[in-house]
Amino acid sequence: MITVVLPSHLRTLAHVSGDVQLEVEGQATQRSILDALEARFPMLRGTIRDQVTQERRPFLRFFACEEDVTHEPPDAPLPDAVASGAEPFFILGAIAGGQRVAAQISCCRKHLQNLTDCMGGNCNFAGSKACG
Repeated sequence: MITVVLPSHLRTLAHVSGDVQLEVEGQATQRSILDALEARFPMLRGTIRDQVTQERRPFLRFFACEEDVTHEPPDAPLPDAVASGAEPFFILGAIAGGQRVAAQISCCRKHLQNLTDCMGGNCNFAGSKACG
C-alpha cells in the first residue's frame, strides 16, 4: 500500500480529508502512482498531468524520501520506502518567492506536510530562525 499526500486543493477536489492509500500494480513509479490515483479519483484526471500528453502540470512537484523527484523519468522506480508504504509520495504545489521562501522550505524540509502552514507564517518549528 502506497501513501500519497496531496495538496489541499486536490484533496478538496477528490473529497478526501487526509492522505490517500493506494494499491499500485507492478513497480512503484510516478506513472504507476498517478495512474492508480486517477483511476480511484477520476475527478483528478487532468489536474496533475495533461490528459493527452501525460506530462506533469506546471507548478506541481513530486517528492519521495525527502528528495525532489519531479524531473526524474516517470517510469523510474521510486525508493523502496515509498513502495513499501514506509514513506509517503508527496504531490506539492510549486512555490515561488525568492530567498525567504527558500529559507522556509529549508525550515520545513523534513516536514513537508507542514509546508503550507510554514508558508502561511504559522510554522510549528519554533526553534527555526528561517520561519516566522
